[in-house]
Amino acid sequence: MDPKTEIIIARNNEIEALLSEWGFIPDSPQRDQKKSQIKLWLSNFRPSQINDAILILSKIQYKDEHMIRGAITQLAKEIKNIFQDDLSFIKFFPLGESPSSSGGMYLYDYKKELSLSEDNFPYNDFRSNLANSKAFVFFDDIIGSGKQATKFANTNLKNLGIKSYYVVLFAFEAGLRKVKKEACFEEVICGAILSDEERAFHDCSQVFTDANLREKLKKLCESYGKRLFPRHPLGYDDSQALLSFPHNTPNNTLPIIWASTENEKAAVDYPWYPIFERKKKKRVPQEIRTLFSDSNLKPRYDLDLIGREDDVSILKSFLLDTDRHFFLLWGVGGMGKTHLLSHTLAKVNKKFIYYTCNKEFTLKKLFRICGIKDISDSTSTENKTQVFIEEFIRNNIHLILDDYYEVLDQEVRTIVAQMIHIHRGKLLVISRAIPRELNSISCTFPKHRLPPLGRDSYFKLLDDYVVWKNPSLHISDENKEKIYRKTLGYPLAGHLIVRLLAARANLDQILNNLVEFVEEIDPEGREFIGVLLGVIFEKENREEIELLCQFSAFTESVGIDGVRILPSYNLITLENIIRKDLIWLVEEEKLSTHPLVREFAYNRLKNKVQVHKRIAGYYESFVHLYGLDDIDRFEKALQHNSAAGSDEVLSFNSRSLSE
Repeated sequence: MDPKTEIIIARNNEIEALLSEWGFIPDSPQRDQKKSQIKLWLSNFRPSQINDAILILSKIQYKDEHMIRGAITQLAKEIKNIFQDDLSFIKFFPLGESPSSSGGMYLYDYKKELSLSEDNFPYNDFRSNLANSKAFVFFDDIIGSGKQATKFANTNLKNLGIKSYYVVLFAFEAGLRKVKKEACFEEVICGAILSDEERAFHDCSQVFTDANLREKLKKLCESYGKRLFPRHPLGYDDSQALLSFPHNTPNNTLPIIWASTENEKAAVDYPWYPIFERKKKKRVPQEIRTLFSDSNLKPRYDLDLIGREDDVSILKSFLLDTDRHFFLLWGVGGMGKTHLLSHTLAKVNKKFIYYTCNKEFTLKKLFRICGIKDISDSTSTENKTQVFIEEFIRNNIHLILDDYYEVLDQEVRTIVAQMIHIHRGKLLVISRAIPRELNSISCTFPKHRLPPLGRDSYFKLLDDYVVWKNPSLHISDENKEKIYRKTLGYPLAGHLIVRLLAARANLDQILNNLVEFVEEIDPEGREFIGVLLGVIFEKENREEIELLCQFSAFTESVGIDGVRILPSYNLITLENIIRKDLIWLVEEEKLSTHPLVREFAYNRLKNKVQVHKRIAGYYESFVHLYGLDDIDRFEKALQHNSAAGSDEVLSFNSRSLSE
């Protein structure tokens, strides 16, 4: 066993205690992930330095979500008190020139605490909001030296002719004094003040009270810090902080904690594994916001990944775990699988062979991208499978196959199905649906379905799309709720609607005529409708297409007995559509589908009258049995007879009256 591993194993109990102190639940993927990060972080140091590194690690002040939410609640009360609950003409912004600055991370939470509409949180530049505002409030997460906030205020706010306030979650004492004394803010409100005693290496530090130990640890941090963040080796402006937040780590914190290739870390000839990585958010360039440019067709992967914390943890856990070798990530097109992968891969220091599959993907291509010598075409599939798997394991290959559902080659599919048993290497398969050959395997295998976003996360996602598409666009919470009800948390649909709103002002018109609008901007079905329903329409499976279109005539969830009356019903066909996540099993063993799937599929239904007549007959059979006591089914029978035509309604009324 190498010295580093030996020391880390010996300190395992302390590492576990730290994880508990930071709030990571035992046996959770998040805890396993963070423990892996700790081990990687400790591997940055020499064996003789690891015990000191663990001591530094033990002093990190991780401010969990509960603490942050509590601070925001208290700060919101202070804001209400300052303005005497009259916030109608107060505008709120993140501190900085960019809407993606760290202060913007909690705008949504402040909005909820203050019970305000989005009119109070404009996305455009604060200078554009002078005419209809009484005051500006700027948010930030931390004041370190106070230089940045002071410079911003005195450069941008001094001559605005409007009062500006500064609200910050945490602040070091000296920095707070500087901002209050030198910046032109009317008032500075702080959630928690940090003294010099909380700086790691200050002369009066209570973090490391022994002067000799403090000096030793300072030299250790400086030696690495000078290589990672040369101008500020102990944190921005010598802050010497040990802070980390759930959303990010400030650059005031010691660089050895957060430095990575994703932030300000200097280019060095070796990797550095962070323990609480700092995310330096990219601002979306103005030039890509052109409404209908080619680069603007799909959501970009440099936008924030919102509401996917659990999914990132699950995927990251697989990518980092040396004992796990096969994983399937699946979900309907446009749910954000590739975005999730792109975001997660940036967080792991592992090399993978990545390939986006298509219909032309063959076994020869699979051998080639893995660097495995191809064997004779005359060799049986069984022998090819054996050779490929043996070489894959021997070479410890790490492979990601994206868009796997596109693959038609049966030899490739046979090999991939056998890969669930590998004991070395890694294979991550990303697919719109669970592939049939995997679904038919008798044993279970590790997989994860990427679900729709929850309501709050979806609201934030819409905000992000707006910043990207058209910062001057305003979507009220009421309209966000309408969009959410229409899309049920489906990201691509949100992108579509924001894109349409950027060109049209009437949301209700868009939502009520979505199919027509989509056909206008995506006539060949290559983007929105193609992604959503491509799992069957691109496969040209006539039976599945017909059954899904017929099922879409149901506007409500229905039991299997109702589906059986559809002209194209077949149990195997229905199971295939369910496997593709286009029909769902919901409460009380009923079946339903996504509203957008229903809308687009119904638009393709050719024999609408015949299908509605059958469904009406199904509901009428209950009316015959129970009469008007079953008013719900009576109304559904009437609804489907109406959809079948006026003659059917008259006939139904006549039958109902005679009974």
